[in-house]
Amino acid sequence: MDIAPKIKSIWTTLSNHERYQSVTVVTVIVIIVILYGCTPKCASIINPDRQITRDQLNIELDELNARITNAYTDLDRKEQLQRLIADQTIKGLTTGTIDPLGLITSAIAVLGIGAAADNVRKRRSIRKLEQRLCSSESPTQPTTNQSA
Repeated sequence: MDIAPKIKSIWTTLSNHERYQSVTVVTVIVIIVILYGCTPKCASIINPDRQITRDQLNIELDELNARITNAYTDLDRKEQLQRLIADQTIKGLTTGTIDPLGLITSAIAVLGIGAAADNVRKRRSIRKLEQRLCSSESPTQPTTNQSA
């Protein structure tokens, strides 16, 4: 059975007798394929060479916000330690005695408790971001697990 003559007769009928209807149908099909088949993408904030979708961009923004929050927390902790040292120094200069045990205890408390709380919060943030990243990746993309 030769199918080429049948296709040619259909094409001739469509192109000669129903030209505008066939052009409309083809145009609508092309528009539907473009609108539904092509996902809009933009350059990644973290890696500009990579194209990402809106969901992946939201994940990157969350990751950047988590990094910014962690940086502010770290700066706050360091400023608190500076204030503590300055207060102890001023206290020592005004009274004439320095309380080394109080200074060391305070510094250890600020650094130790702050670091432990910060590490727990960072681990939670990283775990949430990894879960969101893994759930938004398509099956064709390889999944990387960087947890230690």
